[in-house]
Amino acid sequence: MSGVVLDRSVLSFAFKNDSRFDMYVDDIGGLERFISFQTVAEMRLGALLSQWGPPHHRRLAEFLATLTIPF
Repeated sequence: MSGVVLDRSVLSFAFKNDSRFDMYVDDIGGLERFISFQTVAEMRLGALLSQWGPPHHRRLAEFLATLTIPF
């Protein structure tokens, strides 16, 4: 299985549809995307500190569910 581990910055760019994510698209390609449990914690903490509402939290949870956290 081939995959790539995404850090919080790259993951955040993808989640926000930020144009900076485009710099990584060629490297990521069709590979499976992995994230660490720490990245999940950082993304959730950012959402809490930004005082997102329930719809935005739900969107983040759905986005994170598309990724694999290896253990």
